[in-house]
Amino acid sequence: MYKNLFKDNYAKYLMSYDWDIWGTLTTEYFLSQSSAERAVKRLDLKLRKKFRNYRLFFVAEPFKQRGYHIHFIGKFISDKQDKTVTQIGKIIENEWQTTTSNKKRSVNKLKKYEHKQNAIFYILKEIYNTKVSYDFLGDAW
Repeated sequence: MYKNLFKDNYAKYLMSYDWDIWGTLTTEYFLSQSSAERAVKRLDLKLRKKFRNYRLFFVAEPFKQRGYHIHFIGKFISDKQDKTVTQIGKIIENEWQTTTSNKKRSVNKLKKYEHKQNAIFYILKEIYNTKVSYDFLGDAW
């Protein structure tokens, strides 16, 4: 009961914001929980240089094949002109690959955010699990 209430309240809060994009970040090698958190925080530093402001919510959860992977949802505003979801995705993918030294494509399920897709509930599916990390990044909260 409390798990669902916790997840539903988080979902309600996140749904009160406007979002552009959501997706999953992976690596070609094993990521522990702490290394997943550090990688996302390094990505945050890189994204701060690429966008005037943005907000990102991420959840790092266990992934059977390679330790942890990261689900995220974001809103990005650039200095010059608003970028398309495809352009934002390319920036995220490039910065994630340099952050994690990946040689292979490592951004999966990168999609335009549409409220009816229930992406937020997908991202939050394990948020109550003690083996899951989550945080709010960026400055547009």
